[in-house]
Amino acid sequence: MALSTSDVLLLLLGFFFPPLAAVIKRGCRADFVINCALTILGHVPGIIHAWYLVIKYPSIPEYATLPTHHDGHLRASGDHVVVVSSPSPAQPPAPASGSRQPLTSHDDPPPSYSSIAPASLFSADLISKTVSDQLPEHYTMRPLRKNDFAKGVLDCLAQLTVVGTISRQQFEDTFDQMARQGCSHIVVVEDCERNQVVACGTLVLEQKLIRECGKIGHIEDIVVSSTERGKRLGLYMIQQLKHIAEQIGCYKVILNCSEKNVYFYEKCGLTLKDVQMTEYFSK
Repeated sequence: MALSTSDVLLLLLGFFFPPLAAVIKRGCRADFVINCALTILGHVPGIIHAWYLVIKYPSIPEYATLPTHHDGHLRASGDHVVVVSSPSPAQPPAPASGSRQPLTSHDDPPPSYSSIAPASLFSADLISKTVSDQLPEHYTMRPLRKNDFAKGVLDCLAQLTVVGTISRQQFEDTFDQMARQGCSHIVVVEDCERNQVVACGTLVLEQKLIRECGKIGHIEDIVVSSTERGKRLGLYMIQQLKHIAEQIGCYKVILNCSEKNVYFYEKCGLTLKDVQMTEYFSK
């Protein structure tokens, strides 16, 4: 398998400073901690592990390039879907001299075009079908997408807390940053009939050194639109985020909430424990 230019540069970087190559390729995950430990034990093991990560997780384009098929149907690759047009039909043989060639709508083939579905923040394979199937009809639960700015995800979050003024460019830049870091798993519920995001929740991954370099999932920003209350979307969101946390190897999840919401989260299977302390910094 051919390596991209960025991966070749990471191989070179991994030779001189393996942990830097590991964190660029995998982010603040267990692989980075393992590489640091191997580098401390010996530089060569660190190099070998860094090269292993680069080769095992090759860089791919944001949008996969797919071959054109004869039927012009959708072709999928991971979280990307490409619509490919059919190739131009074979031209009929030239008419005999003096004969009149009929004009048909097939004389001019349709223009070729392609349309790429927006990328997801994380793999949809982490979404539990068991939980998603409990949603009402016409509702779907999925990872945040780059085009959700137009589907009102910020309006939904504004019902929870202060969002502020965010431009589309700011939203997309932050989306790209979170996707690169790989620590944020934002799940949304969309009303497919209205093309609107009506619920949202976040699982933030925290890599620890304790518990044998274990991982903790922080459940944050749970909100259900005021027009959707009573449909158990909040319960399904918590179940989904707990499922993702278990799938990515967290040994526990943590959620902070106000006292009035304790009873709801206890019904979701969480237990009251410890006390939250906080301090806000002025800008």
